[in-house]
Amino acid sequence: MPRNRAGESTECVGKADAVPSRRGLRAAGVLSLALWIVLGAAGCATKQVAQLEHPLPFHLVIAPASVKPRPTLASARSRDEDAPAAEDEVARDSFPLRLPSPLVSDQIGIALASSGFSRVTVMTDDSDTPIFLQNGSVNRQWVREARSIGGDLLLTLEVEHLPTVQHAPNRLYWFNLALFLIGGPLCYFVDDHNYQTEVRLLANIYDISDPTRSNDQSLVLGHPVEANFTETDLNFLERAGGSVGSYALSFVWPASHLATDNEQVSAVMADGISQELAAQVWETICTEVEAIERQKRLAPFAVPRDEVSVTRTKGTVNIRVPVDTIGPRGNLNFVVEAIGKDSRRSKKIQEGVIEYSWVDERDWLTGSFPSPDADYIRIHIQEPVGGGRQYTFPIVDVAP
Repeated sequence: MPRNRAGESTECVGKADAVPSRRGLRAAGVLSLALWIVLGAAGCATKQVAQLEHPLPFHLVIAPASVKPRPTLASARSRDEDAPAAEDEVARDSFPLRLPSPLVSDQIGIALASSGFSRVTVMTDDSDTPIFLQNGSVNRQWVREARSIGGDLLLTLEVEHLPTVQHAPNRLYWFNLALFLIGGPLCYFVDDHNYQTEVRLLANIYDISDPTRSNDQSLVLGHPVEANFTETDLNFLERAGGSVGSYALSFVWPASHLATDNEQVSAVMADGISQELAAQVWETICTEVEAIERQKRLAPFAVPRDEVSVTRTKGTVNIRVPVDTIGPRGNLNFVVEAIGKDSRRSKKIQEGVIEYSWVDERDWLTGSFPSPDADYIRIHIQEPVGGGRQYTFPIVDVAP
C-alpha cells in the first residue's frame, strides 16, 4: 500500500487572476478532505518493526518452509472481530492461494537478518528430502546440513493455509465510488477491496551446536512461535500493477470493480502474507530474547551480547567476550575460530579452559591474532560433560 513520507510537504504559491467561485471552493474542499483522509490513513497504518540495538550472537540457519494447503484450519486465529458484519454478508468470489515456500523462507530471513541475529542463512530445497518426518519431528539430515554451513541455531517453518482466497468490496466501496464520480486519481489509493483467507505458521528454534542432543533436547523455547494471517485490503494500484488496460478502463468504470482477481493480485497476496508472517515471527522473538540467550536447559552459561567486542585494526582481530555463569558448572572448554563468508571453511585460532566459577560470576574470553580476511569469529563453549553452545560474531573493522 502506498505510504506518504512523514514530514514531507509541497507548497504552491501563485497569483490568482480571479476570485474562485463558491462551487469551485466546495469541490476543492471535497478533494482536499478526501486526499487528507486517504493519505493520512495510509501514513497512520505504517507498521513500526521492533529493533534490537545488539543482534543475538548466533548464526541462524532457516530451513525451507513446509507449506501445505488444508481444507480447514480450526486453530487459526479468527478474523478481526471489529470488522462490520455487513462485510461478511456480501457475496464473495474466490481464487486459489499460491504461497511459494522460498518466498516465505526468504521474507522471514530478511526480517530476522535486518537486526535480529548476527548472521542469517536461508537454505534452499534442491532435493526431495522432507523437512519433517511422518511423526512430525525434524529430519536430522537438515540438522546436519545446517551444522555443516556453520549454523548455531536452526529455524524450522510449518505453514498451513486454506486453499482459496475470498474477496469482495469492503466498507470503503461507496466512499471510493464518490471519489470516482468526482473524478481524478484519488480513487486509486483507497483500500476498497477485502481479501480473506487463513494462514498459520509454526516456527521452532533448535540449538544445533551439540550434535549429541536430540531434537527435543535442542529446542530453545518450550513452545513454537506462532504467526497468523486472515485478511487484508488492497487498493487499485496494488491490484492493477502495470496493467495498462485496467488503467484505461478506470476512466469509465469504478476502480473498485477492476483488477480484483489476477496474477498481480495473487502475487501481492503471497508477498503480503509472507511479510506479515515474518513480522509476527520477529515480534515474538523480540519478546523471547532473554530465553534464547540465557537457556539453562542448554548450558549453565550465557554471553551477554551488549558487552561483546570483536574488532579488527590493521589486520589484527581483538576479541573481548564476557561469559556469565547462570547455573552450577565445572570448567568450560572453548574454541575460537575465524571464518569467512563460506562457513564451511574455518581456522582455529585459540582454545583453552574457563575455570570453575560461582553462579552470577563473569569471566572474559580475550585475545588478539592476525586475521586480515576473516568476516566472523565463531566461539564454541562446552562443558566436558554437559551442555554447550556456539556463538557467531561479525568482525567490525575500526580505524587505528
